[in-house]
Amino acid sequence: MSATIPSERTAFETIAERLSPTAAAQDPQSQSTIIAAARNEIFRLSSIVGRMASAFLSVPHDSGTGVYVGDEIANLLGEVFIQMLQICKVCGIDLRLSVLSKMELNGRKYPVELCKGKSGKYTKYSQQTGITKTEGQSTLYNDINNISLESHESEQEADTETIEGVTLLLRQFALDRLWDRFHTPRNVALALIGEVGELAELFQWSGDVDETKSGDQTAGLVAIGWKDEEVDKVGQEIADVTIYLIRLADVCGVSLGQVSLKLVG
Repeated sequence: MSATIPSERTAFETIAERLSPTAAAQDPQSQSTIIAAARNEIFRLSSIVGRMASAFLSVPHDSGTGVYVGDEIANLLGEVFIQMLQICKVCGIDLRLSVLSKMELNGRKYPVELCKGKSGKYTKYSQQTGITKTEGQSTLYNDINNISLESHESEQEADTETIEGVTLLLRQFALDRLWDRFHTPRNVALALIGEVGELAELFQWSGDVDETKSGDQTAGLVAIGWKDEEVDKVGQEIADVTIYLIRLADVCGVSLGQVSLKLVG
């Protein structure tokens, strides 16, 4: 089952503009640092994903055919998306651009002609692509215009501004590589959980103290001295979580944009 793409689409920016301030940002006495705020948002993400994982215990075992997972999980997926935007707000990262940049990199890491029908890691193709664990991983200078903007599967023009448009692009990415048979709800849910762990790893030893103690928690990681390459890694892990989230919503028949829009009011 794939999500039905609504005629009215939801821009990433539309959801971002409706975000509520974090609890700390609303408190004029708050002296939380940017790094502490970022870690707090990752704790919140982990909490939501934990509830999602618990809810998935009642989802039928993967059988090769998609199933609608119900309103509880649909709303939790919307909560995860909103939380990804909150993390980006604190870190000074553009979620949409991070997702598109990672999609462009993934297209080079997993060439269609090499990985069709295969579920191996990108390192299997390093000799052909030149992308290894240590080389070619940056998205700092990626050209997002290299992403295909046509979804042949749906015969609808995909776009890079809306959640629905990116859903179509990711759907086609999987179809082109014959990965749709691997992308069952429980498989993708576990992949998402794994990526949340990788995002947390980037902050696990950073501590909660930096030299920008203030009530402004939206200045971003660059403002506290993180290098562009370090922020790029954070952006990529955020993108990985979000890509699996969008894909999970699609294979579960959930309109992520519409659900998220309802949640932010």
